[in-house]
Amino acid sequence: MEIRGTGVILRSIKEEDLPTLLSFFMEKSVSEFLAFENKREISDYLFFAMHNREEYEFVIFSEIEKEVVGMCGFTSFDEINNSAELSFLISERKRKKGYAMNALLALIDYGFSMLQFQRIEAYTFEKNINARKLLSKLDFLEEGIKRDACKKNNKFFNLVQYSLLRNEYLLNLHKV
Repeated sequence: MEIRGTGVILRSIKEEDLPTLLSFFMEKSVSEFLAFENKREISDYLFFAMHNREEYEFVIFSEIEKEVVGMCGFTSFDEINNSAELSFLISERKRKKGYAMNALLALIDYGFSMLQFQRIEAYTFEKNINARKLLSKLDFLEEGIKRDACKKNNKFFNLVQYSLLRNEYLLNLHKV
């Protein structure tokens, strides 16, 4: 499966992507904002993401650089309420090039237009300022802080909850 965005292609994860994705997850600026505590947990997650057909997890492939630059997807589907959780990461050395914005614009459009979501939500560590700025630029509304919601390395961290509703997305589409 492929989803095309401006300068990016979101495609299914392939086995040959796993070493690259694992290296992204191990970057300090990425791993500090993930709940995984070790390489084994990350490997298990990536293997699951590659084989799970009930979730939509993609690599972000740069059409310009002709390489994988990150990963994004929808997880935690709620079929009763037509919602899912958005996740994303970009390699530290590929940031500030618009890849995350362009990939998420394409993914969000797919979620509302093809998967018929009513709501897309996202959670990020409170200290992850870059992710928080990106979600705000994408018109996600900050709903609140889930205090001590994520345990990592025997410490608890706050998560900030964001959401974007279908009607907000459609309204903002017409502004452009």
